[in-house]
Amino acid sequence: MEMVLLISILSLIFIGIGTLITEKNAAYLLSGYNTMSKEKQEQVDLKELLRFSKKFHISLGVSQAVIGFSLYFSGYDEGLNLLLSTYAIVAYIYFIWKSAPFHPEQQMRSVYFGIGVLSICLLGILSLFFLKD
Repeated sequence: MEMVLLISILSLIFIGIGTLITEKNAAYLLSGYNTMSKEKQEQVDLKELLRFSKKFHISLGVSQAVIGFSLYFSGYDEGLNLLLSTYAIVAYIYFIWKSAPFHPEQQMRSVYFGIGVLSICLLGILSLFFLKD
């Protein structure tokens, strides 16, 4: 029962992120955008970035729920644990890479840094699953 609750909460958080961030609150809530100067914020195609972000987060939440519940009800606990531990990290690596063009003066160094940090985390988690005793 705890796993059903965990899958539900995580999926709803991702869907909530996709639906709650709007043009009105992006200056406060949208990561990366909220730390830019006003001049740089004006260069960002905010409508397209929010459209991409919304589609990404809703898809992430729904797909995680569908796959998670499928694994749970089929009794594949190891696969469910792996999914809950790594799926969002892989998805956010994709998100960082695909959202870079929305920022006209995006520094690729920060994109590579973000992807690198998430990749190291992913490798660490995977090593816990596959390098057991």
